[in-house]
Amino acid sequence: MLDWQDADDLPRPFGAERGDYVGAGVRPANGDLNSIDELRLVRGFDTRTITNIRPLVTVHVPPGQFDPRVATPEVLSLIAATGARSAVTAIDRAREQAGQRTTIAFSEPADRIGRPLSLIIDAQLSGGRAMRRNVVLLTGDAAVPYVVIAAD
Repeated sequence: MLDWQDADDLPRPFGAERGDYVGAGVRPANGDLNSIDELRLVRGFDTRTITNIRPLVTVHVPPGQFDPRVATPEVLSLIAATGARSAVTAIDRAREQAGQRTTIAFSEPADRIGRPLSLIIDAQLSGGRAMRRNVVLLTGDAAVPYVVIAAD
């Protein structure tokens, strides 16, 4: 997955870059996913895996780059029903009205031990923009509270 997103053509261990996809007529995006279904193109993701992870994942869409052509019908109907100008605003408004919080906000810390968490830090700096993506596994060990299992 990280090779699919990065801009270089250097495969990571067990990864795949442009040369690995040529035979299938596929070219790595060298950027973020546009939809969960795009995972079908990524080496190592089959229909069963995508079906299993679909309820657990989302595609990060940078502000101002929401594309309704790849939005689910639920998101489109939510935008229409709330009159919001963006999907993020519509989803946040619907969650607030329903009294919902994110899993990280209401789960017990022990519930997160052994589970991978995706962390995306997107910062505007005076000289530009910086983004960092990590996937960490929480250990429950005070000496080593987490292990980075993927970094970009």
